[in-house]
Amino acid sequence: MVETEALEDCTAKLPQHIMHHILSFLQIPEQAAPMSLLSKAWLQAWRTRPNLELLYNIYSEPTDKGIQKRRSDFVNCINTTLQRYREHKNGIDRLNLCSPPSVSPEDFNRWIQIAVENGVKSLDIAAPSGSEYFVLAPTVFEAKSIAELDLCHFQLKPQVIKTIRCHNLHKLRLMHVKLDEVLFQRILSSCPLIHLLTIVNCAGLANVKVTKLQKLEHLDIVVKGSCSVEVEAPSLLYFKYGKLLSFEIERTSRHRKLRMHACPNLKHLLLDEIGITDEFFLDFAEKFPHLEELEITSWGGDLERINISSRSIKHISLELHLEPVEEVQIDVPSLDWFEYTGKSINLFSFTAPSGPCVSTIKLQCREWPLPVASWFSKLKDMLTKLSQSKVSLHLDIDQLVSRSTVFEVRNRSILPLPQVQKLSLCFHNRCLDTADSILDAIFWTCRPKTIAQKWNKCLKPNKIHLAKVIYETFLLGGENIKHTNVQKRKLWQNDLRDVKLVRFKKGQRVHLSSSLDWDTFLEVFPRKGDCRRFRYELEWEPIDVDRKQKVSNPKRRKLEESRK
Repeated sequence: MVETEALEDCTAKLPQHIMHHILSFLQIPEQAAPMSLLSKAWLQAWRTRPNLELLYNIYSEPTDKGIQKRRSDFVNCINTTLQRYREHKNGIDRLNLCSPPSVSPEDFNRWIQIAVENGVKSLDIAAPSGSEYFVLAPTVFEAKSIAELDLCHFQLKPQVIKTIRCHNLHKLRLMHVKLDEVLFQRILSSCPLIHLLTIVNCAGLANVKVTKLQKLEHLDIVVKGSCSVEVEAPSLLYFKYGKLLSFEIERTSRHRKLRMHACPNLKHLLLDEIGITDEFFLDFAEKFPHLEELEITSWGGDLERINISSRSIKHISLELHLEPVEEVQIDVPSLDWFEYTGKSINLFSFTAPSGPCVSTIKLQCREWPLPVASWFSKLKDMLTKLSQSKVSLHLDIDQLVSRSTVFEVRNRSILPLPQVQKLSLCFHNRCLDTADSILDAIFWTCRPKTIAQKWNKCLKPNKIHLAKVIYETFLLGGENIKHTNVQKRKLWQNDLRDVKLVRFKKGQRVHLSSSLDWDTFLEVFPRKGDCRRFRYELEWEPIDVDRKQKVSNPKRRKLEESRK
């Protein structure tokens, strides 16, 4: 706690306008407020403030010097502070308490008892993390004043918690809490006003049934391993059900089951590695008539076909890895944002949205199908079906492409090719030798308006190599396009009208000359501690869609005549 002398030193240095607000808050006349009086009033207000945060630094290393003393001092501070509240019967609106490892369950429960006696309304408590759970005393669930309850690393025993009187509970968060399903249902039945419920990795809950909360609006369930969830909540607006860690690749998605009844008010649905099947999308529009956001992440399971039909959805995000998903059908006319991430290109059906739409396609190309040209054909078909939206394409490539494949891709290419608003590329080391061929295949598949590149601090060799390939592809054929030997040019470059190189640094847009030599170009690359973004802006020859021919252009005619 702050001492009186320290407060006097602090207040003596405050500006006059801040002092005026402080005196007004404490209801002290300015003309009768010497520093000693202000310090006493400040100290009294400090000691009786209704919101307490007593948080121990959980990141302290066991080998730190004086760690035992710091823990002891922290415990003494909690004892002194809460005992003062008990003696003076000062109200506590909110208590946020994170305890050090050295605290005993008896001391911890005694602190909670004081907060309950002083009418705490919001209780956010975390027991010391370790191998053993703290057994929570029945005091918490007997407190009628509590409206918000956050519990972390406790054990709730049915034989201890016999009575539940916190009927005014609105928000309940259980994180790493051990309890059985019977007690969990008792809590939900006794607290009908809950509108926010969060369950994170709670041992003992293999089946989570949320069907008795008529006021529930926000439901967040995160589990590790198998779990079965059933939800029936007519007022639900937001529901997320997922695995504990996003970077864990588990093979247990089939063991995370979900059964959802109709939720007429649901707007946001996020499912991360859940064992849903094709039947989940049956009657989708009828079950969720007001759904606006849908996110599905799958690393494999029983899902084979995704058929989303809705008149209300605006945002869709699909992340499909190692999936047996064969077909994706999307009939969502109100869609304005779409994102697809995966390792393969599925049979894709997309109904054109009725208004402006932005699409982001992220593909990890680690294993080409056979033949390789078919992969580029599928990519072109997907981009064509998304042509009514502004598309950003991100390709992460780790496979080789031969010149014969490029020739086949070119032979399959039929104008007009789909346009891409922004193209981002990442080439891994083993495919750098064929980077030129990969770029050729890409430009016989789509027509990007911009190619974005970003480097932070230092450049890895693969990024320098890719940068040089792109530089040689465009800057040697941009403004100098009419001076380039036509026989050395690639056929798709005949469709390229102009290239601009733009650098972004600290929000500033700078045009760079397209006649830069490679050594000069390297000088604008970022140095250590720097971050710069580059963008090639490409202008292509216009296409008459009906005739599928290029609009007559004198420059193009000269190039074609030169080739002959």
